[in-house]
Amino acid sequence: MTRHPGGPSNVPWTLDRLEDLLDRCGADPALWPAADRPRALGLIEADPAARALVDQAARLDRMLAGDVEPVAVPEGLRSRILAAAPGPVRARQGRWRRTLAGLWPFEAGWQPAGAMVAAAMLGLVLGLSGITAGDTTVDFDSAVDSLVFGPTVLEDSLL
Repeated sequence: MTRHPGGPSNVPWTLDRLEDLLDRCGADPALWPAADRPRALGLIEADPAARALVDQAARLDRMLAGDVEPVAVPEGLRSRILAAAPGPVRARQGRWRRTLAGLWPFEAGWQPAGAMVAAAMLGLVLGLSGITAGDTTVDFDSAVDSLVFGPTVLEDSLL
């Protein structure tokens, strides 16, 4: 015996069961299971809330089928929305800022600029530490240790 999602025939129909049927099958009674159709139609005839559910499901079916008339847009609504919406960052900037923004494509300039400053500072510290490429007595690890832990590590390694 096949069991229909509507349940046994002796169980009364409720709005929840009708809503489930409409969600599964749509608003057209011809698409409903034959066993559920008479009880669902009886509920629709007796209950205004059930009729409202069917009307809502029918509107959704028409929208999904593309049969709904487009809504008329009031005159000037589009321009008012676009005027109120925030534009791109470059649209709000002056001429010089737009020029700089063309040279610097990053949205937040402080992150890449901070990385560049940190790299420049490391290069400056290494350059001022007096370590040269020709100095063979100090290896790179010792130089980094001296930068991190102070000059005593470098002096100890030379002893």
